[in-house]
Amino acid sequence: WNVKRADSKRKNAGAEHASSAFPPAGATPTPTPTHEVAELSTGRRSTRKRQNTASTEVDRAAGAKKMKTAEVATAAPLPVVKPSSPKPSLGAGSKDHLVAQKPTQKPTPRQRGGRKAAAAKGSNKKSQGNAGKTPGGANTTGMAPFATAAAKSTRVAFDSGNDWRLPDCAVGGSHFGARRITKLRLAMPTQKSEDTILSHVLGHRMVVTEVPLKKDEASTGLDKVVSESGCGYELVSAKVKEDHDVPSFRFASARCVRLIYLQITGDRLADLSAREELEKLADFASLSPRKAVSRLELLQSPACMLPKTKHAERRPAIFFISASDACEIDENGNDGCGFISEEYLVDLLGGNKAAFNTLAIQVRFLAPRLGLFKGMLMRKRAMVGPPIQLSPTMKKAGPSIARTERDETACLLITAAGRFPSKESVFVGRLVDSKADPPPPSFKPKAFDKKSDMIPRLLRTLGVRPETLRNYIKNSSSKLANLNHAYVVGVADPTGSLPSGTIFVTGLGRAAGLKRIFITRSPCVRADDGRVARLVSSKPAEMIQKDWDWLRRLPFGAVVFSNPGPGMRCIPSQIARGDLDGDRYFICWNKEVLNQVKADSFVRGPVKQEKSHLLPPRRNECWLEEAQELMVNSIATEEVGALVGKLYTLAEKKADGSARLLRDRDAEAFGDAYVRALEFAKHGGAIFLPAHLHGDVPSRLRKHLSSRAEAAAVPFAVRDPQSFFNWGNVKRWNVKRADSKRKNAGAEHASSAFPPAGATPTPTPTHEVAELSTGRRSTRKRQNTASTEVDRAAGAKKMKTAEVATAAPLPVVKPSSPKPSLGAGSKDHLVAQKPTQKPTPRQRGGRKAAAAKGSNKKSQGNAGKTPGGANTTGMAPFATAAAKSTRVAFDSGNDWRLPDCAVGGSHFGARRITKLRLAMPTQKSEDTILSHVLGHRMVVTEVPLKKDEASTGLDKVVSESGCGYELVSAKVKEDHDVPSFRFASARCVRLIYLQITGDRLADLSAREELEKLADFASLSPRKAVSRLELLQSPACMLPKTKHAERRPAIFFISASDACEIDENGNDGCGFISEEYLVDLLGGNKAAFNTLAIQVRFLAPRLGLFKGMLMRKRAMVGPPIQLSPTMKKAGPSIARTERDETACLLITAAGRFPSKESVFVGRLVDSKADPPPPSFKPKAFDKKSDMIPRLLRTLGVRPETLRNYIKNSSSKLANLNHAYVVGVADPTGSLPSGTIFVTGLGRAAGLKRIFITRSPCVRADDGRVARLVSSKPAEMIQKDWDWLRRLPFGAVVFSNPGPGMRCIPSQIARGDLDGDRYFICWNKEVLNQVKADSFVRGPVKQEKSHLLPPRRNECWLEEAQELMVNSIATEEVGALVGKLYTLAEKKADGSARLLRDRDAEAFGDAYVRALEFAKHGGAIFLPAHLHGDVPSRLRKHLSSRAEAAAVPFAVRDPQSFFNWGNVKRWNVKRAD
Repeated sequence: WNVKRADSKRKNAGAEHASSAFPPAGATPTPTPTHEVAELSTGRRSTRKRQNTASTEVDRAAGAKKMKTAEVATAAPLPVVKPSSPKPSLGAGSKDHLVAQKPTQKPTPRQRGGRKAAAAKGSNKKSQGNAGKTPGGANTTGMAPFATAAAKSTRVAFDSGNDWRLPDCAVGGSHFGARRITKLRLAMPTQKSEDTILSHVLGHRMVVTEVPLKKDEASTGLDKVVSESGCGYELVSAKVKEDHDVPSFRFASARCVRLIYLQITGDRLADLSAREELEKLADFASLSPRKAVSRLELLQSPACMLPKTKHAERRPAIFFISASDACEIDENGNDGCGFISEEYLVDLLGGNKAAFNTLAIQVRFLAPRLGLFKGMLMRKRAMVGPPIQLSPTMKKAGPSIARTERDETACLLITAAGRFPSKESVFVGRLVDSKADPPPPSFKPKAFDKKSDMIPRLLRTLGVRPETLRNYIKNSSSKLANLNHAYVVGVADPTGSLPSGTIFVTGLGRAAGLKRIFITRSPCVRADDGRVARLVSSKPAEMIQKDWDWLRRLPFGAVVFSNPGPGMRCIPSQIARGDLDGDRYFICWNKEVLNQVKADSFVRGPVKQEKSHLLPPRRNECWLEEAQELMVNSIATEEVGALVGKLYTLAEKKADGSARLLRDRDAEAFGDAYVRALEFAKHGGAIFLPAHLHGDVPSRLRKHLSSRAEAAAVPFAVRDPQSFFNWGNVKRWNVKRADSKRKNAGAEHASSAFPPAGATPTPTPTHEVAELSTGRRSTRKRQNTASTEVDRAAGAKKMKTAEVATAAPLPVVKPSSPKPSLGAGSKDHLVAQKPTQKPTPRQRGGRKAAAAKGSNKKSQGNAGKTPGGANTTGMAPFATAAAKSTRVAFDSGNDWRLPDCAVGGSHFGARRITKLRLAMPTQKSEDTILSHVLGHRMVVTEVPLKKDEASTGLDKVVSESGCGYELVSAKVKEDHDVPSFRFASARCVRLIYLQITGDRLADLSAREELEKLADFASLSPRKAVSRLELLQSPACMLPKTKHAERRPAIFFISASDACEIDENGNDGCGFISEEYLVDLLGGNKAAFNTLAIQVRFLAPRLGLFKGMLMRKRAMVGPPIQLSPTMKKAGPSIARTERDETACLLITAAGRFPSKESVFVGRLVDSKADPPPPSFKPKAFDKKSDMIPRLLRTLGVRPETLRNYIKNSSSKLANLNHAYVVGVADPTGSLPSGTIFVTGLGRAAGLKRIFITRSPCVRADDGRVARLVSSKPAEMIQKDWDWLRRLPFGAVVFSNPGPGMRCIPSQIARGDLDGDRYFICWNKEVLNQVKADSFVRGPVKQEKSHLLPPRRNECWLEEAQELMVNSIATEEVGALVGKLYTLAEKKADGSARLLRDRDAEAFGDAYVRALEFAKHGGAIFLPAHLHGDVPSRLRKHLSSRAEAAAVPFAVRDPQSFFNWGNVKRWNVKRAD
């Protein structure tokens, strides 16, 4: 496009050019006459008449420097808003950005070459005005093709993208300690942050933060104490968890550390001491600092959600009960498992069917008078004594030495996945029981070779032949009746009568003839981690008949371990160092496998004792400070996390490379080190690994290793917890109580029981209190009068009266506002009673029962301790009538709350901030287009989509602390912060705000800044919402190479590197030059094997684009060719410096072929290496029967499907299906109506293929397409050879030609903007499919709804109204799931399957509901079907098809952008 430059016309045009090309900041651009500018709502790029002198026609890329020099010399200075601090280059302070150059550095050779190429490309005036438009990639505009040499060399001119940033983008934002806040999670002020013990105790004074564990983040320690805005915060708990906010790369997940702070000072708040408040809960001071960290982590465990019943709403499983309802029992091999009364458990869970079928629960139990407990509670019949019996091995911290009102209550929390049997166990139980209904067809049991070969490798080590394993996997996966394995939870024997060394599997007794069973658990890295145990299948002699009958009635889902007896090793500790605090055990009862296993027998002799580490430490008054040091050591946390994965990989590699498998010495050493690394957080210390193996570990991780076994010894309790708590052999360290010292201590007791707020408690002499680090409940010398021995539950009122009479009044800090009841303002809490209400009959009955239970003084003094549940403390057992009635006395738990817990906390708009995500100040919030443009001025918030949340609209504009924020984008996503109930996932809305005002910041207009990116004003408000959502798409991470670190795939390139091409059925897919793509991705092997990329492309002079870019050989013209159907917004009418650059972002899952396609490609190519044994292809009946139902509708027999599923899952060579991405034809030579699957041409003889996509809810959503397997006549040989060399992973659709229907739109309304297509080439399936052929005629045009709207200056305000309408968002989300369920139900209940009229109607409504966010309007559904939809959702339905019509472009995008047939709708504008 080189033209001669008119140098003579530049002399006197400098000032005019400068004033017109770059208008002053904040000035309103002069409107262009209508006849000179034609804007399209479709996103078609407008052509503008140049209004300036000839100097503006000069090529921008080649002459930018000269043009700026002329401006400085001849034009007035530009009025630019100066930030308070210099605008930094992204590359200057961040390693994450790719090839971002510091401003002071000279261009690299790579950049110089790229700029020269850009200059050579971009000097033609016509091509710049039309953005290099070429039909189909042909050279029709006089464009000179890229030089061959330039094509082979690096041509990508990267830019730092600084011109895209807003003023002061590095100054805005808020901080919490040393880190910047990158995301806020919001909730209504009446709601808790989450359902944990800490959230209830701390209330609004709790601040939750998350910090990603990255190398650069870990280099800076976390904050122990934070002071912000006059408020003080202190760290109280830390927990490492999976980081769902970071996009994974090739299935690798990131991690973050979750820190909880307590607000200790603040306006209108009473000052608190974090250490004193925590010591009121349990005796953390007697633990080692590392133990204290892990114990405080237990208080973060989230509660599961109990389902809605007739008497209660859906609610979290966190209960406040009487402390007298629990007691400790003697340890007898329970090893982390206690017991709970059947009646008590049923009443606790709501009394529904699921409650009666519950076997056991995993709990966190906290009672200040008993301590902190963690583990399982197994249901037990005919219990004597309190309904909750706690094992000493469950105790993680001793009782609190502080005396508070909380002593009378206890908190019981059921964890998120803590109800057993699990959903999978319920379905396996139906298979085991021949009388039960079979599980649903969608049920897919968990394979024991899932994700890794850990258990199969163990079985092969123990003598099971590989062919035996393959046959069993094949048979069990193809036919559920052949399933002989399961994952079950381990529990203690509630009868105490099972013979020593045996186990009992609940629900498996119905399978007659079983005497033995194989059992192990994960991680199993040693040969002795798997055992063959004796299975109890008939009544033992010592067991009474009632217990045996009760055991046999229990549902499938638990393995019950017999008690080992005093001094004997417990069974769980011999199965991969397991215990019973919630561990899942793998069991297999397949006879062929059992006959070949040669496993070691259980050790039944007495256990050797180890003494040194069992001695109790002294109390440490600085325990919290030392624990905080460990919490904030993010470097060690990140390194040990990396070390865990590395050690397991090395153990796996050594075992697979040796004939002895797991018995290989090096494999054993790496396996043991891996287990010790997993325990590092609890025990610390160095990890033992023989010296000769240190070289296999990365150098930065070797500091955590030791070659001396003594220095790195793991406490014996880790290897055998039973010996650790065998109180028959270990001294209980009980000291005699000096009763003579109590006589005159009555007044002292009253004043010491409730010390003044903020006062330091008097330390108890060491010889009078012996504390155990093991968590064993300490026995204290009573220092007060005999009045303190009165039962707390029955005599609480009397004790308080005595205190008032004998002690001074208690100085209580009064909050500034009344302390509300949790139940008063929240429906989420269970049975929480308002303070002003009278107790319910349920509560009155429970309190009477509690009073009846607690009248014995001795039992209360010893916390109701009973050995094995026997009544040895004189405690009266529960009455029979009380046992059958409701006995759970629920409490609101108000006594557990801190002062002013409802006053603290921060707000953002109308909602309270419940969680902060933090990052280093030099890092971006995330890798998106918006994050780069807005910088630190961007505020990311998340609001859960719940009914109570949706009842209040979101904020469009927020004013907080003198700063103003305006909403610019919203996106609904899966909510990972809410624990799922029975695999049901929650959703949240992600809102992005722009800080428009603030201290030291230039004021901005959100609308004007967005219009500088693209022409959003020409879109409808609903379209604008969906287009702004594209700017939130996260970038994928490119792997580390020799020349660059791991970095996000977001690039700033020259805008002249891209152009638009004519639409010819590409339907959301453009093209990218091979050389350009390889250079873009780093030039490594993965870059050369990349087929296509899914992108977000934004160039102010071109517009906003979304879709796929397919690689193309020998391209003519710019290296990026964009299809008009990719365009989602037109070019910006504002003129800024950004016009010369473009932003190209590759989405998080946007590199193809996918990992799965790579492995399937190895199966298709007989010459390639086979995939690894751990590879498990995605089944087409995964999660739902959508595709199998479609195939049965199209005539495939059910037995044919079952046979294919069986064969393909058992032997990878039989795999004849895959999920691939759809792309356009880069050669333009495929015959119309055909497709080509890359990498599949090596499978000779294929002429047809079945193809569909999800969601497929109609019979015509599946097609049988003609497959191109030989060179077409129109294609040149080079193109054919190139096509056949492409790797497996994409389906290439032929171009339909002008006016013809494109193929993707006929396959379940698909397109090519990233859709995955299911393909199947199994011959038996293809022979039975009777699918419709493709429609090859011209498309009918629809006109009315395609007329473009006029420009709307209020577009952002109207778009914000849609963004904040959370009620509609939540309701339509619920409607989508309901409509699909109804379509599925109607189809399965009809012989015509998907051809059933009602099933078709629900399916069409389901598809329209999915498109609601883009198009809005009512969703058509015939009137007679409205009754099946819940009443609250019917408002979104319409019985008139015209009123609810979906735009034709949704059904056939080709017609929407066929510029040859559709008018461009240019209208005259009123000047």
